[in-house]
Amino acid sequence: MAVAQLVSVRPMQTHIASLLLFASVATSWSDEPTQTLRGKPVACELDVPASWRVISDKGGARITAVGDGAGLMLGVTPENLGDPSAAVKVGRDMATKQDPNATATEPVPVTVDGHKWLQFTNSSPGLDGDATTFLVYSYSGAEGTFVVIGFALTDLFQTKKSLLTRYMNTFRFPKSIAR
Repeated sequence: MAVAQLVSVRPMQTHIASLLLFASVATSWSDEPTQTLRGKPVACELDVPASWRVISDKGGARITAVGDGAGLMLGVTPENLGDPSAAVKVGRDMATKQDPNATATEPVPVTVDGHKWLQFTNSSPGLDGDATTFLVYSYSGAEGTFVVIGFALTDLFQTKKSLLTRYMNTFRFPKSIAR
């Protein structure tokens, strides 16, 4: 999978906004059972609520789960861009190229599964009027390049952010990767 496809979420924005509108299911996420998304070709994992609908590309390199008015995406490629900042640059460049009105925050470090990632928020007014906000975790290193994205319509994002980060932080590298 090309890196541009991995970190680019704008072509899916209309589809994601539609899924969010139809997948608003009232759930209690504090005790809800989970399902595990398993990335391919690098066998990483991410937990999401069991009630969420999962959509995957044929190779499993990009998996999206939606429900409760929010969504999570796991993207993975074995390609090493060098470090998390390179993955952030590619993602931010793609977002602004596809939606010139998109805005992004400066990346800040976050630790997930014992590795240093970079986190930033990307907001887009939407090409069709559905403003969407994305919380993006980016990592690139010898293990490959990984992107975990939590998203919601902008007017719901602040109320969904704790739900998104809770599940985004469940990301696990393959067990064979030493920390």
